[in-house]
Amino acid sequence: GPGAYSVGGYSEPSTADYFPRTWALAPWGQNLVANPRGGTIYLWENDTGEVAKPLANAPRAVTHMVVAPQDMIFALGCNEEASGSFNALCIRHCGVRRNTEWNTAANTTAREYILPGGGRIVAGRVIGSHILVWTNHALYLGQYIGSLAQPWRFDRVGEKCGLVGPNAAIVVGQAAFWLGPDLQFYRYGLGQSPTAI
Repeated sequence: GPGAYSVGGYSEPSTADYFPRTWALAPWGQNLVANPRGGTIYLWENDTGEVAKPLANAPRAVTHMVVAPQDMIFALGCNEEASGSFNALCIRHCGVRRNTEWNTAANTTAREYILPGGGRIVAGRVIGSHILVWTNHALYLGQYIGSLAQPWRFDRVGEKCGLVGPNAAIVVGQAAFWLGPDLQFYRYGLGQSPTAI
């Protein structure tokens, strides 16, 4: 079974969740941002003589990271700003073109959102100018609104079509394809509903 060697009864399921150490990588101009699952977000400034460094002010525990076309880094499944507690359905993003600006304020575009429903965020992908966010149960579409009061809006576009793992989704053009926890393949096109393939 999972967990430390010789812990628990033989063949007993684990009482905790264990996830593989997957990485989310994305360009930030000429630099690279990277997020190991469960860790913080790192910035590598395109210098082979230097190592990647933790991004200042970013959440310290992040499930998955994406960079939106609007030059905003998204932490999907992360620590809440006010309490600092990890929330598997919390989404936070930095300000536009300000990768160290993560605190919500009236004069910034950094914000925090909590997805409705249960479960946990598994991963996200960019599709056009939008962001797709999968939980283990549902699919959400993030749309850029652009106002200071609400830079982004996240709407559930599908239920019972979650993602089995962080590397089990791909976007091709304006369509996303993925494998769900039910081992069914799904497709989603902008403006449509998720459908089983």
